[in-house]
Amino acid sequence: MAKAVFEPGLIGLRDIVLVEPVSYLPATLGWAVLGALVAVATAGLIRDRWRRWRADAYRRRALDELAALEVQLRDPLRRAGALVGLAPLVKRTVLAFAPRERVAALSGEDWLRFLDDLGGRKSFVDGPGRRLEEAAFCSPERLDQFPDEETVALFGAVESWVREHRRSLPASAEA
Repeated sequence: MAKAVFEPGLIGLRDIVLVEPVSYLPATLGWAVLGALVAVATAGLIRDRWRRWRADAYRRRALDELAALEVQLRDPLRRAGALVGLAPLVKRTVLAFAPRERVAALSGEDWLRFLDDLGGRKSFVDGPGRRLEEAAFCSPERLDQFPDEETVALFGAVESWVREHRRSLPASAEA
């Protein structure tokens, strides 16, 4: 039988000591409070984003309808229908958030000024949107004579307005 050979350096060794795993729980109350505050703030942000997303559903629908009208605009046979459909789209968009009795009767310059007040720009009274009312009530033959660049600018003004308008009514409409 063979004798076991011991090396002198191995005699005093002991097993590896394993340390306890680090706890994921905070060591002090301050970290727990901070974690709770971060969780509450995150939940509040998520709730606010959800509410804003739901409140802007009418904008998404209006932009979808506007995109469909832009497709019609490219077809020469349906171009007049696209132009005629623009003004009712804007009116329905406003009525999605504003009281009907304050908005439904607006027309002409008052309507365009109201849209400018909501949009924060002068795109309708002094800009390309001035043709909105005209497009709603012109004959199809006259609509076909609208210059292409003015039509594109009108659609651009309406799209910008739908994306950027604020939902609070201007003082001129609240009286």
